[in-house]
Amino acid sequence: MKILSKFFLLIFPLFLLTNQTLRAQSEGDAFFADNQIHEIRFNFTQPGFLDSLKANYTLDQYMRCNVQIDGVAYPVCGVKYKGNSSYNNQGKKKPFRLDLQEYSDTQEVDGLKKLVLNNAFKDPTFLREKLMLDFLNYHGIAAPRSSFARLYLNGYYWGLYSLVEDVNKTFLKDRFDNKSGNLFKGDPHGTLTWKGASEALYMTDYELKTNETQNDWSDLVQFLNVLNNTPAAQLADSLDQHLNLDSWFSYWAAHNLFVNLDS
Repeated sequence: MKILSKFFLLIFPLFLLTNQTLRAQSEGDAFFADNQIHEIRFNFTQPGFLDSLKANYTLDQYMRCNVQIDGVAYPVCGVKYKGNSSYNNQGKKKPFRLDLQEYSDTQEVDGLKKLVLNNAFKDPTFLREKLMLDFLNYHGIAAPRSSFARLYLNGYYWGLYSLVEDVNKTFLKDRFDNKSGNLFKGDPHGTLTWKGASEALYMTDYELKTNETQNDWSDLVQFLNVLNNTPAAQLADSLDQHLNLDSWFSYWAAHNLFVNLDS
């Protein structure tokens, strides 16, 4: 199978991946080991930090925060709200994104620089995301690892969260031994529809997470062209040159099996 080189696309729940060969994992192995519930403490010094978090969500900006993870201090990290529907659900329990190196390039936990705290707002069992991601990783299908964490904000218990590995260059290097390609996220309107050959037509629908300075969207445009404009009789063969079909079918089937609709 030929796969489009140097191109990764993450659209919830879709991965376009360039290499089927998974490598042994190392970074994060201890942190995401089984049977752990981590303790994470966010300590903000800003007055009215909840209002500031809300304002920074609109700006998509991190806030300075002193963090403790399992009793270990990580001074001056970046913390911000994340999500769309998971953020806009009623209640104060919002999902978070933690960047240990937003203000310092030396902090990490077990080799990990970023973590995602999901609020499981559509899953009263709190198990669908964990079970599905464990299933994918067990069967060699590229997916983030996950655990659980009790979160405290300035000493106040905020609730139990689903703790998930961030999909970034560390993830791509571990799973595909290649972190040089483009990683796209399908926010806010990544519907995979064809709008034309101009790269600019897609820049408000998707987010380029890597190689932002180079800012080359030609691989995404080429994929969307094939997906939308290839005659049905030739689609499977043509798409096979751009999309890791085995990985995609497996990933999509797992989402249907576990009904992990929106983490």
